[in-house]
Amino acid sequence: MTLGISGWQFNVSSSRPTASVDFYALSKQLSGQDISNLFTRSSSSFPSCAGLTASYATMEPCGTNSTGTNSPTSRCPLPEPNDSTFNALGIRNTSLEVGYDWDEVNSLFGYMVVNGRVLNLGPYLKLFPSAIPDDPVDAIIRSVAGSNSTLGKDATKLFWNTQKTVGSVRCLTDRYAAGTLDKMTPGEFDGSAKGRPLHR
Repeated sequence: MTLGISGWQFNVSSSRPTASVDFYALSKQLSGQDISNLFTRSSSSFPSCAGLTASYATMEPCGTNSTGTNSPTSRCPLPEPNDSTFNALGIRNTSLEVGYDWDEVNSLFGYMVVNGRVLNLGPYLKLFPSAIPDDPVDAIIRSVAGSNSTLGKDATKLFWNTQKTVGSVRCLTDRYAAGTLDKMTPGEFDGSAKGRPLHR
């Protein structure tokens, strides 16, 4: 039984469910699914986002305010994702990256690929249901990962169009990592996604 956290596959067979999170049920629902957004994150959790003020770089992962602003009372159901937390929850990092194929990426709301990395922007799109004016990164996220996407799920070339969007890639990859592709496509620039185990 496995679940994904920040792109890594975790064994939850000996997990200790909390009052609000049942790892067994989540794994049975979809083995390997990304649960990163259930963990508390601080501003220091993503150094690559330091200095960026756009919503994609600053949102609270468990925000629930449908107006597009973070709710000050929203709380993630799990503590920060670190060794102490994982030990307390009885979940173990297998040291394998979660792998996806294109059919899986295409079928999941909010997912897209940048340079071979699979990103889960579902929590972002749910928190910010409307387009954010004058934000080219937000525009790419909506056009590729949004429910009405007609461009396919590989956003690599779109992010390399301008310096502003290129500068967002590392932050996006760190904040929203869900895994890697098991096969390369023409839009990707390196071979890091080859040979990864599928998450199912």
